[in-house]
Amino acid sequence: MIYRDIIKGNCIVRLSHHARRQAKERGIYSGLIIEAIMCGEMKQFGKNYVKFIKRCGKGNLICLGERKERNKILILTIEWG
Repeated sequence: MIYRDIIKGNCIVRLSHHARRQAKERGIYSGLIIEAIMCGEMKQFGKNYVKFIKRCGKGNLICLGERKERNKILILTIEWG
């Protein structure tokens, strides 16, 4: 089960429908996604985009998101890097 909202610090991270579908198709389970968001490295690029990167046995798990408001992030896609 992939949770709808994840709270990291003062930000609320929400997974889009597309991100949930991509994770399911790629065999990425919810615990790994939560771990990537909570413990992974957060890189900002562009004006409003962020990446959560977590090193795993299969490679890097990358959660690509967009900052919607000051304290809300919408994860757009999840992939192996």
